[in-house]
Amino acid sequence: MPIDFNVLKLNTEFIIVTADTMVGAAYALMPKETREKLAFSYVLAPLPDGRYFAARWVEIEEIGRRFGAGQLRAIKLTDIAALPAPTTPPLPGGYPKLAEYSFADLLRLLTPAEAVEKSQTTTQEARQIRDSNPGKRIVILDNGTVVGLIILEMLSGDTVGNDPFKRGGAVLNIPDGPVTDRSAGDTITALPSADTPTTGAVTASIAAATPAAKRVFNYWLNALDEQGNGTPLTPTTPLQKGRVYELKINLAKPNDRSFAQSSAAGVDEAEAGMAPEREFYDILIVLSTSDFTLYGSTEQTLTVWRGSFSKNAVSFAFESVNDLKDGNGTISAHFFIDGRCFQEIQFNLRVGGKASRDPALTINEIRGKSLASIMRQAANAVAPAADSSPINLVIIKEAAGYKFILGGAGVTRATLNLSEAQIAEQIGKARNTLLQIVDTLANGEAIYQSEVTNIPEAVHKSSLKALAAQGFLLFQRLFYGAGMGPDAKAMGDLLKKISKERKLHIEIIAERFIFPWSILFVGDPRAATIDPQDFWGFKHVIEYMPEFSVATPVNFAPEIRVGAKLPMTFVANTHIDDQLLQNSYPAVIAPQMTFFNKLDTVDVQQITTTDEFFTLLSNPDAPPLIYINCHAVSNQVGEKGGVYDSMLQLTDKTISIDDLDLFAPPFDGGLKNGPLVFINACQSAELSPYMYAGLVPAMIQRGARGVIGTEVNTPALFAAEFAQTFIERFSKGNTPIGQLLLDLRTEYLTTKNNIMPLLYALYSSGELVVKR
Repeated sequence: MPIDFNVLKLNTEFIIVTADTMVGAAYALMPKETREKLAFSYVLAPLPDGRYFAARWVEIEEIGRRFGAGQLRAIKLTDIAALPAPTTPPLPGGYPKLAEYSFADLLRLLTPAEAVEKSQTTTQEARQIRDSNPGKRIVILDNGTVVGLIILEMLSGDTVGNDPFKRGGAVLNIPDGPVTDRSAGDTITALPSADTPTTGAVTASIAAATPAAKRVFNYWLNALDEQGNGTPLTPTTPLQKGRVYELKINLAKPNDRSFAQSSAAGVDEAEAGMAPEREFYDILIVLSTSDFTLYGSTEQTLTVWRGSFSKNAVSFAFESVNDLKDGNGTISAHFFIDGRCFQEIQFNLRVGGKASRDPALTINEIRGKSLASIMRQAANAVAPAADSSPINLVIIKEAAGYKFILGGAGVTRATLNLSEAQIAEQIGKARNTLLQIVDTLANGEAIYQSEVTNIPEAVHKSSLKALAAQGFLLFQRLFYGAGMGPDAKAMGDLLKKISKERKLHIEIIAERFIFPWSILFVGDPRAATIDPQDFWGFKHVIEYMPEFSVATPVNFAPEIRVGAKLPMTFVANTHIDDQLLQNSYPAVIAPQMTFFNKLDTVDVQQITTTDEFFTLLSNPDAPPLIYINCHAVSNQVGEKGGVYDSMLQLTDKTISIDDLDLFAPPFDGGLKNGPLVFINACQSAELSPYMYAGLVPAMIQRGARGVIGTEVNTPALFAAEFAQTFIERFSKGNTPIGQLLLDLRTEYLTTKNNIMPLLYALYSSGELVVKR
């Protein structure tokens, strides 16, 4: 259904100018019948990426009050967003509500607005796109022509104030004309790109408290006496065994007494994802360690006054009771906002010995999402259905077993007494079942390997039954196996309950825990009829983040912005065609290239050799989609050189992770387009999820957003058909990759009785989407 303008009012008070129009020239074109008409009309300018510079003139006026209206006249409209902060206070006489905004927040109101066709956009979609813009505005088109804007009104009820651009008076009397003398460093740079994080407007009381100093997370230590009184330590004083200490954390300006600090530069951007009227928000910090005893609550909350500092500092009491190797121990802290984990900090603590110049506490920012990206992701994501919920599962490897931290509406923790060998053994059984399904014979034919991807009903039911048994056992051994405590069983019960009751967006951040999450089964495998909705992969969006450094896929905006076509490189092993033809099967590599060439949504180039592949990964301008159709060999943990000796087999030879590091090492700046890497490892001799334990971080290290790939060897004909369908729909844009993968699984299941899409795992943000 098209936009209903009875629900969302269309604002038609605007003028359109070119992107290189100066502020002074735009002012001359603005309607001036009344003061209010001028102040509240919009000026629009089309941008190369299809969005629009869209500013209400009263916002330009207020920026002029800060920067100088005479100076602003000689600046391009589209350069305003990159102005340096003024050093002089705002001049009086403006619109009262905007006068309370910080200069940075005024500029963020001018974040480019999306433009949509009125007949091709629903009312709900228009509302969501509008609300994701910091200025709460969206441009409406009719066959490419601007017909108006839809805005969320946040300014009303005050006197407009004086016109700072009017010659000869009002508040300002500054000569017009270009700026001839600027202070050093005050240069105007290009308009921020689509990936530049932005923030929305804040309320007057909050903006008034915005600190001039930058905000950081400060970490320091106190020693506690028998009465619980704390005495601050100096940063180089080592900790002593048998003594209780406090780890203190706040969000504030840099503190001289801090032992360490971590960046909170993303906090400003994070606040853009919140409703304008939201004055406070909480950051939940959860600690875990096997080197120290934690006393009291291990979960505490920083309450942050938006635009300012935390209202409190949290304190965690701990004591060294173990014989620490080399006198050092670690504590991990996971940071959550709105139920989502966005960061892990590892504290390295020096215990014992004499005072030295070495600090007693240092930190590593291990992995996770920046605070900015998690809130930007929440702001840009399609609104979930009423029965849908985001959850995240953080998995930490400990000395014995794993710590699971489940976040959503609150945080639940459990210790799972599992070894890597036990996990690998159970995964191996599940993989064998999947391989048996792939090799299923019907009337003497390997039915899943046929070019006809419709599966007979009897075969389908048998496959579901076998897969349900393994998915059930995986879930049981994970949470209810021998040696599991009540916390693990309680978490299993909770996950089973919520995954059956509603649709979930499951985000998994895992350390050395590769697992086929999509085939987990929470129903009864003994039932006469298997309900596919009891498989996680047929009901929920699942995104999986293995161990990363801070530079993760989600530090990019979750959008690939392109023009008419999505640039793509097809990395092909042409021997696959030879092998198929020799066995009387049709070719797949050449037909895929023909298919991609006919698509009007992609611009594809093909490469086939390892040297070409190394060149591709060494090119900063590599395209945003890299599709690899090849064979693969993957090693289990501790097997044949380990996971880093897993290999991709291209036309001329194989490539290991070691080869990548040798011939295409990471470089400064990385792959600027943040490519998604789609690995279609068809009919591989060996393939397991462990392959991605080495490959995904290697790709991320080079700048990729993530990887989508198969977890067992996949029939070549199905793999080619699936890839064509996936790339065709992904390249059209507007459908996030997690939802697209779920849609395709459901479509193949319901229309073809085919469960093969369940073999594809998403090692990327599920919000990743193509935007034009």
